[in-house]
Amino acid sequence: MRQVIIGMVGHPASGKSTFAKRLTKELGISHINKDDIRDFLVENIFEYRDADKSYSNEKISSVNRVVKVASDELMEELAARGKSFIIDGYGKIKEQRNEMKKFFKEKNILLPVIIVYVVEEREVILKRLKKRDENNATKWVENFLKVWEPGFSEPIKNECDLLIKVTKTNVSESIELIRDFINS
Repeated sequence: MRQVIIGMVGHPASGKSTFAKRLTKELGISHINKDDIRDFLVENIFEYRDADKSYSNEKISSVNRVVKVASDELMEELAARGKSFIIDGYGKIKEQRNEMKKFFKEKNILLPVIIVYVVEEREVILKRLKKRDENNATKWVENFLKVWEPGFSEPIKNECDLLIKVTKTNVSESIELIRDFINS
């Protein structure tokens, strides 16, 4: 199996993390989930406890800087050990994905990149985000409609070595395409 980077792209609540967890089990590779790192910081670091993750503000910006450092270090470490990995939260816009490619180049992490673009119906996403809002005092729906949805840019083929668009109807097929690419 050749070493690769798998970047998960999609709207919040589209199923990126769910698919990444399944890929982790199926392929036996590491999964760096930026949301999990962020959740850990917000839950365990007193200064961050009241940070609202659903929108950009000074407190969550501070958390996000720490998340970036931690995830960058993890990616560097795994690549240095010759390990493949999934990075959950690869970039919602092309500029963020280009920054990720620049980081890999600067760190001499010259691996094939698979972008997995997870797609879900807008109504399903809004329902999931509404549930997040009900479970805690956040503004997921509002920020999705005002910021994330209008600012999102679909990944395109020239951004990576393999681009896979995952929907609920092609999950198994998508996993096989990734497996075939890794084993080729």
